[in-house]
Amino acid sequence: MTKILTVVVTRDQMAKLPTEVFEHELPILQLLHGGENKVKVVDSQTWAGDELDARTELERLRNKYDKRNLQVVDRVYPRGVADLKAAGLKVRDGEAVKPSQTLIRRHKPEQRVSGSAGIEQSSAPGADKVGEIEALAKGTIPEITAALPSLSNEQLDELEVHEGAKDSPRAGLMKAIEAERDSRN
Repeated sequence: MTKILTVVVTRDQMAKLPTEVFEHELPILQLLHGGENKVKVVDSQTWAGDELDARTELERLRNKYDKRNLQVVDRVYPRGVADLKAAGLKVRDGEAVKPSQTLIRRHKPEQRVSGSAGIEQSSAPGADKVGEIEALAKGTIPEITAALPSLSNEQLDELEVHEGAKDSPRAGLMKAIEAERDSRN
């Protein structure tokens, strides 16, 4: 039976990001973010949706995690579909099905973690500015870089996710976001 885990990814003392992933995604997150100390499981539920197809799931994982050519999925599952089958996923006969866009719901940017126990709602200033982040992301690197100091940690995360989701993320912008994070520590 496939499980959905609610995990908290700790980037630094201020940035603790809750999200939900399938159980077989946990080792990928741990590799990306630095192990068990940075990725904590806070809840677990049984997946009530359709049975996952290993071939389709492998494609979804690569699309989700390997956008920056890190090949993290292949490092965790070097045998691909065979490794996902060993993790409990099935291979359907015939053509692979398209992955559902609603497999995992993602927490809203305004949610924050309270301690390590659970998720607390926050109406932090800027939490409702996702549209502004998307608009900012359309600017030039110098324009965006000039605005970085005025963004909250959550907004920096949103900007990084938005930029990283592009086919060709701008390396200069990604470095500027990282530099801004480093300057806050």
